[in-house]
Amino acid sequence: MDSAPTTAAVQPERCVSRQVRNHASNSGSSMHLHQGDCVHLSCDPSVYQVIAIDEHHDRCWVRRWPLERHGSPVFEVSLASIDFRDAALPAA
Repeated sequence: MDSAPTTAAVQPERCVSRQVRNHASNSGSSMHLHQGDCVHLSCDPSVYQVIAIDEHHDRCWVRRWPLERHGSPVFEVSLASIDFRDAALPAA
């Protein structure tokens, strides 16, 4: 596996708006969650960007969106804490 510097390896700083829905026919907790999606957490109405997903352990890593001037810290949350609804994005 290649090791790339964390500062240069990140995709362009933008948040991809995708419709994330909880479909009853889908049994997976991440359903249509993708890297780059903007979501809400069930305990916080703020918008967060999905950085990585680990479906095997039902975890994902998010950061607050929009980014702060010097970046936003990334933290781990349970997939169960993701609120599967559209995130209202601020105008860019």
